Amino acid sequence: MAATLCGMGMPNQPPAPGRPRAYWAVAVIIALVLLTVGYVITRIAGGGADGYDARVACQKFVQDQLDARPVIAERGHGPATAIFSNMQHVGPGPMWTVTGTVQAGATFRRHFTCQVRLDGDVFRLVSLTGLYDSAATPSRLT
Repeated sequence: MAATLCGMGMPNQPPAPGRPRAYWAVAVIIALVLLTVGYVITRIAGGGADGYDARVACQKFVQDQLDARPVIAERGHGPATAIFSNMQHVGPGPMWTVTGTVQAGATFRRHFTCQVRLDGDVFRLVSLTGLYDSAATPSRLT
């Protein structure tokens, strides 16, 4: 006589060979759908902007400051010659802190920290520090 499962009179049979794989496939599909939905919600909440966009915005603000300084612009150290390096960003949005180095010409090289806030579809400068000596310009621009 065949063994019974839980005493209910049902024969003890191994599960069908394809069933465990089907459960894994369903679990993977559900996980992918949840990840996709989470990504879309995050992009919508952040206005579609990310850390790279914050870096670009900070580069523009730094270039604007270089252009606004007549002494630097006259010596050929303006935005056209600015080279950015070591760019990093921190922040989940809508506020990012971006750090980096700018070199304009042979004599102007500064490490800067820039904070930007996403306001709708536009980045607003919160602060920009390190670009000039504190005696020459305020460290906080608004």
